[in-house]
Amino acid sequence: MRFSRRLFVAGALAAPFVTGRAAFATEDNQGTVRNNISAFRTHEWQDHFDALGVGVIISDTTAKVLQHWTSDGQMYLYPSSVPLSDELTRRGYTEVVEKRVNPSWAPTPSMRERNPEWPAFVPGGDPTPERPDRIQVAEWQVHNVLTGKVYRQTGYGVTTFLTAAGGEQTTISGRGYRSTGFYDLVTTSPIVTNADGDVLSGVLTSSGADGQALVMTLVPGADFQATMTVDGKPVTTAPACQ
Repeated sequence: MRFSRRLFVAGALAAPFVTGRAAFATEDNQGTVRNNISAFRTHEWQDHFDALGVGVIISDTTAKVLQHWTSDGQMYLYPSSVPLSDELTRRGYTEVVEKRVNPSWAPTPSMRERNPEWPAFVPGGDPTPERPDRIQVAEWQVHNVLTGKVYRQTGYGVTTFLTAAGGEQTTISGRGYRSTGFYDLVTTSPIVTNADGDVLSGVLTSSGADGQALVMTLVPGADFQATMTVDGKPVTTAPACQ
């Protein structure tokens, strides 16, 4: 899947007036598996490996985070899921012997039993307009670590596919909640990037329960920036967002 992380995050942060750094989680303090409210617990690769070689991976099943180091020492951090039971959890060392791009996938029989609506097989390959990549989230929360405020979103969805030019086209939709009510967020014009990940075009519109409409028109370029209007009037006092 070639979802651009900044596009997915931008969909949440494009909600009216949500600014600052954000981390995503649901609050649940029960059990030994932690939820990452404002930060991930990370490891040093030197504590587990003698050398980087062609690259190393550490998956922390307690912190639900995966770290990947490339051969030149660059580290990438990803949230990770964990098995349903401790019996299914595999710990220790292993080796990656094959890497496939956009592989096919099939759920296990137990997965199909729990989720009979799932397909028996999902073909691999690049996402296309006829068969795009989709992420659907029933509910999630955005935690602003600068203010401590929590913003809830429901019915959040992202759809993306590769364009003929090698870039991506993405649409976003969802409903968010603030103390003053709800707002609906949707891409009224798809977000389009080129093969380098630079933004070419896109419009995000947020309409509230009070009928107010905020429109964010993306500015073409390498940074994710936008001009804003509220009920057709330009917004000039908002902080710069990148």
